[in-house]
Amino acid sequence: MDALQQARRDAKAAIDAARAVGEDIRPGDLAYALYRKVIDVVKDLDRDASTAQAGEGASGLSKLLNYKLGDLKAVSALKLPRFLSFVKEIPVLDVVGVGDYAYQAFHEHWSEDVHEHGDLGGVLTGIGNSGARVGGDLKNVGTDIYDGAKDLGVWAWHGPFG
Repeated sequence: MDALQQARRDAKAAIDAARAVGEDIRPGDLAYALYRKVIDVVKDLDRDASTAQAGEGASGLSKLLNYKLGDLKAVSALKLPRFLSFVKEIPVLDVVGVGDYAYQAFHEHWSEDVHEHGDLGGVLTGIGNSGARVGGDLKNVGTDIYDGAKDLGVWAWHGPFG
């Protein structure tokens, strides 16, 4: 049984349980409308996952993650010399990652690293510390996106079915 079928069965069971205690959920009710919306979202996600697995098209998330500088109006309007045309193909997330790395490197305690580990060791330690903090930032972004999606799913389910 796939996840979509299980979600439908769970939703039907929740509606049947609500009806069993005397709650009347009809197609015109807000609860029913929310239930239908959740089912539509699950169908869309299922379709996106199927097309992604088949290699057809791109899901909304992959489009977001693949947003390039050239997709930004301000950058696409620039008349860059031919040798700089590659700039428009750089993914925005790469720019953000470089910016985060520069931020972390700026706030690294270089003098302490050099004092503690010597010149070369201190520089390498500082580079490693900066990279580790960027990795932590990326993990936190992923965790925040997951938590947000999970909270939305919980709200969507418990909102109509309480």
